[in-house]
Amino acid sequence: MELTKEQTSAVQEQAQVIGLIMAYYRKFGDDALKVAADHFLNTGKMIGQNIKSNLNITGTDANAVAAVLNTFMMPSSMSGICKVEGNQVIAEGEVGCQ
Repeated sequence: MELTKEQTSAVQEQAQVIGLIMAYYRKFGDDALKVAADHFLNTGKMIGQNIKSNLNITGTDANAVAAVLNTFMMPSSMSGICKVEGNQVIAEGEVGCQ
């Protein structure tokens, strides 16, 4: 399976961040991973709140979560993969590695 231009771009964008985190891990150990995890958790929360605000989403139910995730993933090839079943958000898509 060949990667699309969008998939290749997404991987290339993340490679630098992953490389930096791994370099910090080699130098500082598990503390570096804890700092990175906390940072990305807070970043994700801020991005989610911004999307909710921009789309005027006021709920916190599964439909609201799916709408935020679908908007967040819109630039990627994974856009529109979240669906709601009951009170759960299900994300399905094709994933491949080469």
